[in-house]
Amino acid sequence: MKRTINLLRTLAGLFACAVAVTSSLAFPIPGGIPPILISVAPLNGAVSVATTTPLVFTFSTAMAANNAVQWSSNVNPNDVSSALSGGGTVITYTPKTAWPVGRITWDIRNFHGADGTAVFDFNTQGEFTTSADGTNPCGPGTGTKASGVSIFKTITYQQLVGAPPAPKIPDAASFFASLTSPENNPVTQASLTIPGGKTEDMLGFGGSFFFSESFDAQAPLDAAYPTGQYTVNAQRQNGATASVTVSLSNLDYPPTPQIVNLAQLQSPSLPADVVVQFNGIPGATSQDSISFVVHDQTGIVFQLPEPCATNGIPNTATSLVIPAGILVAGKTYDASLTFFHFANQTTSIPDLPASAGFSKETQFKIGGGGSVTPPSAPKFTLIQRLSDGSIHLQLTGQANALYVIQATGDFLNWLPLKTSSSSTGVIDFTDTTNVGASWRIYRATTP
Repeated sequence: MKRTINLLRTLAGLFACAVAVTSSLAFPIPGGIPPILISVAPLNGAVSVATTTPLVFTFSTAMAANNAVQWSSNVNPNDVSSALSGGGTVITYTPKTAWPVGRITWDIRNFHGADGTAVFDFNTQGEFTTSADGTNPCGPGTGTKASGVSIFKTITYQQLVGAPPAPKIPDAASFFASLTSPENNPVTQASLTIPGGKTEDMLGFGGSFFFSESFDAQAPLDAAYPTGQYTVNAQRQNGATASVTVSLSNLDYPPTPQIVNLAQLQSPSLPADVVVQFNGIPGATSQDSISFVVHDQTGIVFQLPEPCATNGIPNTATSLVIPAGILVAGKTYDASLTFFHFANQTTSIPDLPASAGFSKETQFKIGGGGSVTPPSAPKFTLIQRLSDGSIHLQLTGQANALYVIQATGDFLNWLPLKTSSSSTGVIDFTDTTNVGASWRIYRATTP
């Protein structure tokens, strides 16, 4: 099992990249400390943002001058100016005229510090929604992200053509707790108490607090986080403490989403509408909901419900439509369908409403002419330091399958060393890139 910060993956199911990490070998090499995004303004998820408002990132260390934000398609990078300040720790992006009206997304995962160290990949993607007249397109609000507490358990599946959904290993099952602080009398510390009385500290970052743990299957997840009461304890800026409690029952999982017409979706008739058929939620109530996301290498290309819109998927639906013109012939898209069940909600703390529930997400492909079973997981079967200080590795996997050997010195930035296949499934490789280093971490993945 692994403890991670899995922001949004639990609730939005936006990530459909299947990387099978099977073996790690420790040969550490000291590296630079990665820059960390300390804050962003407007806040991630802010609405009713004025179209002339600058976007300001604040980092823990000085940043390189040539970093470039990956914007949503409605933003022309040439229409945005940037400036470094605060000794290089603050980067401000200002529209030369005005931001477009509507939802704007940003992605800074490719950012580097002044010393070349890649940014720590946490909270490195976000969005805000602009409004020309200052009104909130999502309803009443103040232009900031809503505060609250969320506790969720989620199971992630992968569906291939001709097969039912199967748990997506590793990290198929996750527990996730978050607290987003209100601006007035903000939360300064938070912790989570689970059934049985064990308490875990929640990691604070940019006005939010998080705790998560991942497992390879539902059974160990349910054993570690059983039916019962979960309490989030919050310390406020004025010294007061408050607690909010919600209940979870492991009998409340929604059904597993299953795509009925997956084979047909591999060769859709474009540019016509594309219909996705699925099993649905039998006996759906007001506590159940459905979300759907399609994305390519550049980001989200279609989602239901859309931000600040009412075009959601009825929770009794068994199909949905991707409108004509969204998908492009010849491309392969990653998609996910998620069923949610909200088990418990409370407003016992007025400015920290809390909700708890479950979700099951199924990831699949659209386009590309078909889906194939991924190669079996490889294993490192030999590791040896040679007389010249280089490292010899032997990887054993599936015959003729393509694998990528990667290395890291900090668990954050993985350098591809070799991409290869073998008719026998055995791949030999000698790493000469860090001869004599004290340690290094290796892993093998599928492309």
